[in-house]
Amino acid sequence: MISKLRQDSEKMTLSLPEIVAKENRDDTLFIFYADLLDGCKDVNESKVVQLLRDDFKFELLLRNFSLSKQLKVRNVRNELDRDVKVINMLILKYVLRCYEEIKVQSHEWEESRNEYGKPRLEHRSYQYNISDEVGIVCLAIGFNERLRGSEIGIDLANPEDIQRFGLSDLQNFYKVDFRSIFGPNEIEELDRLFDDLTYDEQLQRLTQMWALKESYCKYLGVGIAAGMENFEFPEPKKFLLIEKDVEGGQDLFEVVARNIEMNKTVNFDVNNGCFQLPQSKLICSVFGDYRKACLVKLDVRNIIKEFTQSGG
Repeated sequence: MISKLRQDSEKMTLSLPEIVAKENRDDTLFIFYADLLDGCKDVNESKVVQLLRDDFKFELLLRNFSLSKQLKVRNVRNELDRDVKVINMLILKYVLRCYEEIKVQSHEWEESRNEYGKPRLEHRSYQYNISDEVGIVCLAIGFNERLRGSEIGIDLANPEDIQRFGLSDLQNFYKVDFRSIFGPNEIEELDRLFDDLTYDEQLQRLTQMWALKESYCKYLGVGIAAGMENFEFPEPKKFLLIEKDVEGGQDLFEVVARNIEMNKTVNFDVNNGCFQLPQSKLICSVFGDYRKACLVKLDVRNIIKEFTQSGG
């Protein structure tokens, strides 16, 4: 079920523009991820979370948003969800500040949204999309200016979301509980495969299909309201398991994996990359007009530092 990609991480001393140039921005989609849990199983043990729970720092972070956005953050009851929302709203701004190597005023970072809520960056040709799940925020962004107007869709899917249904037989997931999001070809293939798969492999396949459907809907910019059953992935390529020990650090950018394959999937004229994040159960699926992807880890502490010291 899983292809493995073993790569030694690089403690990069290069600036972000140098990293992007080295990886060839015209061919490469960059995926930046930030782990608020900092590898900790207990939320309260995370040094990143402890920083975000500092009321003074948190208020400084909120000042980077409009009053309406600040209110949305304050209305989030779960503390971790609130912290994730803040980083979700800052990660793009942080990456672009580092990429452009300038301090940009807030009015130059305006976003517009389509009728389904998909954001687009005004005054820039970059393509991007963001997803978050259980303390991790992922930004997929392309810097190829010739692809202005093209789209990107990314989703993080968590197998625990399926397990929470407490199904004794995972076939019930695609035959009963979520039958409406699967097409006939997918059901036929799953029926054929399931007898030869272990429980974990079944769970991984269903999680991968969920990620594929969500990310493709986001790529189209239509949201899941378009009907996920209309986009079938009966023979998805095996997702990559990126094997790397990730430890919290102070590096601005740590290249975790390069040359992640982006290939066309059956029936779709767009490239897809699918992999499991290091030290995580999350499966990431991304669609875009790039041949390969580069996975880069951010230290959330640097994001917090940037927006609590720079004045927004």
